[in-house]
Amino acid sequence: MSHERETDFIEHIKQVLRTETAKMKGLACTDHQVVQRLVARNAPHLQDYSDNGNKLVREFVERIVRAAYAGETSPPQPEEAMRKHFSEHPEEMLGWKHFWGGIQTPVVKIYLDNVIVSGMSRGDLKPPTEMDAVRQIEAADQRGESGIVTSSETRREQDRTRDLTVRAQFEQDREKVPLVPLDHVLLITRAVYDNQGNWCGNAPMLTEVVDKELFDALKSAGLEDADARHLMFAVHNGCDRFVTLDPHFLDRRVPLQALGRGILIQRPSELVAELSPPVESTAAT
Repeated sequence: MSHERETDFIEHIKQVLRTETAKMKGLACTDHQVVQRLVARNAPHLQDYSDNGNKLVREFVERIVRAAYAGETSPPQPEEAMRKHFSEHPEEMLGWKHFWGGIQTPVVKIYLDNVIVSGMSRGDLKPPTEMDAVRQIEAADQRGESGIVTSSETRREQDRTRDLTVRAQFEQDREKVPLVPLDHVLLITRAVYDNQGNWCGNAPMLTEVVDKELFDALKSAGLEDADARHLMFAVHNGCDRFVTLDPHFLDRRVPLQALGRGILIQRPSELVAELSPPVESTAAT
């Protein structure tokens, strides 16, 4: 099989990037916000591959996005350098082919805060219009018009629920909202020894602070640790919307969105107003 056919997946991701760029540009996002968001989503640092490979992929994605935003033809050099690297490191080419192959025509990626995920299970969000909006968001997700996610932070908060019946309901409903994939990073590995001094293997030390600079900035903006982790996970995983009813987020929307690389913080009803096509209300009359 020729090199060109083997890397046809690159044409796929180029089209996805151009479509996503046009969509974000239509939402009045600046070129800087668009580049930050789409690089984070489509060129994350994959720890299994070389730093140079990751760097070349990021440069390729950034150039495609900048050119698409400006309505220009992207320069060939970043793509040529990346293709050359892939030809020399076929295992990395296969890794990115698998990663990009899972990216379909872009939809709105929605991070649901714990108050929303838990309210979905209990069905008790107030006012009723917001509960109805959440059901509409679920319906849009099931139709493939959007993608809802949350994080392990939500599950930790749910696990602290003392009502065993409610906790069981949370656990039963967990498969309805998938977790974001990038929710920890490796710090170091430490050797483990038994009480005789024999080496048993290495134990990884992980941290949930996947973006320390952002995490610290969110805390400086007034968020507590758990809330800062929620928004950090949403931004780091390239989500478009952060949906919540928590006033800690809603009352700080302007400064938090300024830190969020293009993410919008919204109530469920505000997001539903953007969904297309509109869906019929399920609220009781």
